[in-house]
Amino acid sequence: MSIDVELTDLAYGGDAVGRYEGRVLFVPGGIPGERVRVEVVEERRGHARATLLEILRPAPERVEPAFLCSRTVAASGNTSPTPHN
Repeated sequence: MSIDVELTDLAYGGDAVGRYEGRVLFVPGGIPGERVRVEVVEERRGHARATLLEILRPAPERVEPAFLCSRTVAASGNTSPTPHN
């Protein structure tokens, strides 16, 4: 099940933190200030962990990478040349 959540803080270790139905939600890869769509992958009594599916509203601090590494390009199946290959 996917849910939309507002990320408000960073936890120790770097996961973004949001709240959903009164529970703390940890989202790796998110940035405070973003609205994201996530899928809950682990539930505990007072908190849950989720996988980031989509960034609905990016934070101003989010930047696009200057280039992709060759491993990322190979994994994506993109065969077009990149400046650093």
